[in-house]
Amino acid sequence: MQNDKNTAILMIKPHALRSNDLLVDFESILYSLFKAYDLEIVRTYTKKLSSQEAKDLDIKFHMLKGLPAKTKKSVVSSLQEGPSRSLWVQGDCAYDKCREIKKLLRKSLDADQTSIYNFLHVVDWEDMGTSSKILFDKKVLRENCTREIKLGYNFLESTEVKVLGRISSIRDFGKLLFFRINDSQGNLQIIVKEIHDGKSVNMKDFKSEYKEGDIISVEGIVGKSKTGEISVFAEKILMITTSLNRINIEYKEVTSDLPAVFLLQNKDIIEKLIKRSRLIHACRGKLKSDGFIEVETPILNSIYNGGFSQPYIVKNANRKANQYLRVSSELYLKQLIIGGMNEIFEIGKQFRGGEEENISKPEYTSLEIYKAFKDYFWMMEYIENLFLDISKSVLKTEKVEWLNSEIDLSKNWEKITFRDSFVRYAEIDISSIDEKVLNELFKKHSIVQKDMDSMLLSLFKVLVAPKIINPTFVYNLPASISPFSKRNPESKKEVLKFSGYICGKKIIDGSMEENNRSIIENSIRKQKELKKKMGVKIYPEDKKFLKSLNYGMPPLVGASISIDRMSMLFTNSSNIREINIF
Repeated sequence: MQNDKNTAILMIKPHALRSNDLLVDFESILYSLFKAYDLEIVRTYTKKLSSQEAKDLDIKFHMLKGLPAKTKKSVVSSLQEGPSRSLWVQGDCAYDKCREIKKLLRKSLDADQTSIYNFLHVVDWEDMGTSSKILFDKKVLRENCTREIKLGYNFLESTEVKVLGRISSIRDFGKLLFFRINDSQGNLQIIVKEIHDGKSVNMKDFKSEYKEGDIISVEGIVGKSKTGEISVFAEKILMITTSLNRINIEYKEVTSDLPAVFLLQNKDIIEKLIKRSRLIHACRGKLKSDGFIEVETPILNSIYNGGFSQPYIVKNANRKANQYLRVSSELYLKQLIIGGMNEIFEIGKQFRGGEEENISKPEYTSLEIYKAFKDYFWMMEYIENLFLDISKSVLKTEKVEWLNSEIDLSKNWEKITFRDSFVRYAEIDISSIDEKVLNELFKKHSIVQKDMDSMLLSLFKVLVAPKIINPTFVYNLPASISPFSKRNPESKKEVLKFSGYICGKKIIDGSMEENNRSIIENSIRKQKELKKKMGVKIYPEDKKFLKSLNYGMPPLVGASISIDRMSMLFTNSSNIREINIF
């Protein structure tokens, strides 16, 4: 067993398997804990231990001088009471996590402190190679992934295994032929000998039948090459799927714009996609553990609620009226809040017309969060903790690298008002600047003449945002672009809205939500007037949402987090296509 603490071996003791004293199934509790700790059970095996096997299972315990011989004998006897179940577990820090699980179960089930009455045995790390031979029948490990073979080498050495995957590269050295087989867990070296002894694969047949890119099944004996690399000496190879195009994955001899080939040639992209999946899982776990309920809202909308964004129009042969792909789940989620669901979130696709950039696409994934009876400073703090928890859970660190900068997520995010951000980063006071000077700035940076608030936001993107490197919330934004946000009581030109920036990129939007129907209707009317002035098409408002407001919406805060940009942050990606290859 290699010194990799991402692997652990546990044994559920006989009395735990058959106990009628427990009010719940011990195994169900254990498996739930594995899931909570993000651990995977790779193999299971049930057997009854002999006296010697029970003694060899925990060698250090029996070498302790302070324990009476009677206690040691009782431990051995307890392990022979019936069949025990052994579990081969993998995951980040699996060994340490399993030790925590054992302590948790001992405490929660009020187990005695001695080994006799503990329900679970975690194999001592130094004894793992020996113990794995005791707890597992080698025949159980008939079919393996490449990672399992490498991790379990001490256990699997000289045994027969079966591994499935794609040939990534072939090297012919005359008397020996080496090729690598790739699967979702990694890659492994396979060795084909020139001498055919009736058991090993015929090298001549292999050269004529197989090539780089083919998906195959290999059966053989686990061992090491002369250079010490863990390998499988092939005894039987079967073709599963033939690749019509030869491709050396290891050396990238072929370039292609096909997503599948791109992934084959760039395993680091697969790792980024896996991290993206894990961070979404971590988001869900954090929100659910904090009492938020996950909901789903329609993607196809009969009413367009996209502000100034250009919609995607959907035509259906069975419907006369057009429908629109949603830009935001906001008004649906607020109706759920009115209905009594005070803590909700949704992870889903949103669609906004516009040009594609390195940081954005017209189709993207967002996390929408709403919490009643809280303010936007509460939400800012919650998002800080969410990002820190995700970093520690997925990356096992509080610091990340992104766009050539080190970001420390353990530090408090800075909070600065929209007006003060101009003063600090551009040396401009937008509340007192001369209008002529301001117009010259707009002209200099090719900002199209719209309303003043929209132009100031465009100027912010050019002069201020690129200078914000460390995690920062910019709050109290211009009012006219946000009809559903509460006005700042200290300045009617501002709304209680915030945006979160890291390395000059906006990742988060949030605000205190307006819950007064008359104020919302007035804001919608003003936005319509502004759209008409700007030549932007006007769409009818959502009447159902406005009618729902008659029943009262509690004060609440909402936030939208770009899952794509968050994924870029946590995978150190400079282009959105690295975490969304389609």
